[in-house]
Amino acid sequence: MWNGKLAAGKLGIDVKLYATVEDATVHFHLLHAKDHERVQQHLLNPNTGELREGDQIHKGYEVQRGTFVLLSPAELAKLAPPASKSIELYAFVPAFAFAVGIVGAFITFMVTALSATILPMRRKEILQRSPVNWRIAGYPVITLVGALALIGLAAVQISVLSDPFSGVSLFPSTDAGNGPVIPFIMLLVNLAILATGFLVYGLARRVKKAQGIDLSLAFKEIPPE
Repeated sequence: MWNGKLAAGKLGIDVKLYATVEDATVHFHLLHAKDHERVQQHLLNPNTGELREGDQIHKGYEVQRGTFVLLSPAELAKLAPPASKSIELYAFVPAFAFAVGIVGAFITFMVTALSATILPMRRKEILQRSPVNWRIAGYPVITLVGALALIGLAAVQISVLSDPFSGVSLFPSTDAGNGPVIPFIMLLVNLAILATGFLVYGLARRVKKAQGIDLSLAFKEIPPE
């Protein structure tokens, strides 16, 4: 039905639209009941009963009761949007929602990948007890997978932070359409959320320790998942 490309900043996505609704209307003809001949409709002046030809008929918009503005075919053609293979974006997801939903998620995944990379090297006894203590060329598989994931996530994160239309930026002077400071503030918001998570864990660990529960035991093994 339509082929084109959706472009937003550095991101370009090929788009193909399909019609999801088909015309299933049953169409009828107007026939004379006696001889089954087709009949025609004519346009008549309801006040005088005079027949009006097609070239005398124009479309009009009623601005108030009994007052119309006539539009010629040329004027109506100007109102139609020009044919194009591009999609215009009139609104974006708010910067805060994007920053917390996407960038924040990637920061969380990067911390997880970093932990997977370092933990087997620093806490070898945990790796030895784990059912996933496989190695390739002497290196733990979990370390290799974590390192690859960290590299991929970092590349995506850098691309997002470098895009002036992403709503979040590494630099205070970058203008992403929300002012020169907002994108940088969004990055700080994400980092603050991450720091808050560590703070909440630290407080929870102290509270549970006072109750005789050691939360650090959750990190004494590598789960098979």
